[in-house]
Amino acid sequence: MGYTWFEISTAIAATIVTAAMLWICYAAAENAQERAINVLVGFFGLAGGWLAGIVLAPFTPAEGAQFAVYAGAVSAFVTGYAAGKTDDLVKYVLSPQNLTRRRAFHAVLFLVTFLVALIVVFEFRFYHTQEVAKPQQSGPSTAAPPPTTATPPPTGTPAQR
Repeated sequence: MGYTWFEISTAIAATIVTAAMLWICYAAAENAQERAINVLVGFFGLAGGWLAGIVLAPFTPAEGAQFAVYAGAVSAFVTGYAAGKTDDLVKYVLSPQNLTRRRAFHAVLFLVTFLVALIVVFEFRFYHTQEVAKPQQSGPSTAAPPPTTATPPPTGTPAQR
């Protein structure tokens, strides 16, 4: 089974966007250390998007059930501990002394690479899984026809029936 034009065009677009983001990582940096940090932020975005795409598009119902267990655990953590810390974090990040161009660039870089990976992984897992689940038809069937439920005609003359 081959890939659809939709899957191929998604892969091409993702490759172009990722190459552009990698080039921007190098062009926006003033030295090797900044380049390395930029690339690491991009890789973290790709890894996070990849993980999110896998969780959002399980291959099997069993995998989906296992992901639901994981989602419950993460949700308990987020609603409990992390929700209480979010306000302080947002205030800190958005304060004028902390919101620099470099940090804004890293946030955008992370978001773009996260979304590219999420879209590609989700699209391939979700739509390719649907293609695999479809019954394959390859030419005329050689299987025996299904049995009929009609009763056979009566035999003999009317007087014998």
